[in-house]
Amino acid sequence: MAQQLSENKIQRLEEAKLAEAAKKPIREILNGKTRYAELWYGTPASMNNALAQLKEILPENEFSIKNKKSKDADGREYYVITIAKRIGGKTVPVVEKPKVAGKKAIPTPALQVDKTSIDYNALSEKFGDALSTQIMHWSNMYKVDPLFIASLIVAEHSGRADTNALDIVGKRLKKNPNFYNNAISGKGDINKESRGLMQITKPTYETITKLLGLGKNAKPYEETVADYALSIRYAARYVAYLQKQLNTQDIDELAAAYNSGPAKVISTKEKNKGIGKLSLEYRQKVKRAYGQLEAEKKRLGGAPPE
Repeated sequence: MAQQLSENKIQRLEEAKLAEAAKKPIREILNGKTRYAELWYGTPASMNNALAQLKEILPENEFSIKNKKSKDADGREYYVITIAKRIGGKTVPVVEKPKVAGKKAIPTPALQVDKTSIDYNALSEKFGDALSTQIMHWSNMYKVDPLFIASLIVAEHSGRADTNALDIVGKRLKKNPNFYNNAISGKGDINKESRGLMQITKPTYETITKLLGLGKNAKPYEETVADYALSIRYAARYVAYLQKQLNTQDIDELAAAYNSGPAKVISTKEKNKGIGKLSLEYRQKVKRAYGQLEAEKKRLGGAPPE
């Protein structure tokens, strides 16, 4: 009877809309391999969604399920669900804070993504796990194309003739996700300077902080663009904004808008019934990287979008 009940829980777990990365440690609890698991999330919404499903699968009299908000050493918030198999009415102690090596926090798995997805694997092959996890998480969060975000990174840090820019930029970031944190273009004019991995300008940063509703809680511009994770989050939110402003998901128009601003794209389209040569070199770099990433997806067994 106990075995049947356990099998029922496992069946319900498999049917739940949880990421594979979340299901795996829960399976181990249900199979008796461990008594404790932690699930880490980047937003309260994703945590609460998982929490609701877990409480339906794991009865309170058998499992202790708790959640909390915390911060890493760099001040980034993350959300944790702890699951403990009850033993004689007692539970395993609550989650500890992430370990710190020197002054820098060891990277935490706060952002959960489906690492079995073809998009993740295509990105990971080129950029490594740390960067790909950030790209996938924030792209999913703001409903933008992760391959497009990755293509923007390549375009921002490559020359016009760099046909192998994806490999060059990807190799650098795979080895060190912080490689472009201090990159600056157009130095001298604070309103035109673009900085960091996603080459965000000060005016664009101010637009995004308003979109995110951060207000006084926003990190200063210089700190934000010098953090590759925040840079990706801000870029993904900005692309979502561009999609709404232009009413399109066309990567050619979005690339032009990311480079020149949505107002410029709109006015150019009104005058020319198209975007013409606006940000042409930049658009070409984005589309080349995007095509190469789609080819990588195909190589790994995934069909490109229709």
